[in-house]
Amino acid sequence: MTFTRLSILLFFLLFNNTMKAQDLSKYQWNNRILIIMSEDISTVEFKKQITALQNHDKALEERKLLILQITPKKYRLGVSETSSWIEGQSELYQKFKTDHKAFETILIGLDGNIKLRQNSLLTSEQLFNTIDAMPMRQSEIRSNKKSKN
Repeated sequence: MTFTRLSILLFFLLFNNTMKAQDLSKYQWNNRILIIMSEDISTVEFKKQITALQNHDKALEERKLLILQITPKKYRLGVSETSSWIEGQSELYQKFKTDHKAFETILIGLDGNIKLRQNSLLTSEQLFNTIDAMPMRQSEIRSNKKSKN
């Protein structure tokens, strides 16, 4: 009986976490999202993309940017090598996948719309410049300047 209860609880927790992570609407107006999508995490493009974003924690946080690494069978949040992969079909992979591209990066703005999509390395400079040019980010920058004065 205890094993059954534990199994049900574990299933519920895993299912609930999977559904929460794959529902991007909860981030709308709170976070920008960068989806790094690849058929295989061992590809050169995927590895270079993750490396290009590591060590930029402060800049990512300032821009309210969440990173989602997605493959057809698993996903994880962030760019840290220590964060755990969540196994299972990725609804987001199916939703955003372009048929002919094995690697893509997709930037989603605070409003939930796609702002940038490319299938080559997105440097941290390109990413931050793209975000910083957005009207809502410009407003955030102005607000931050006012609060410091």
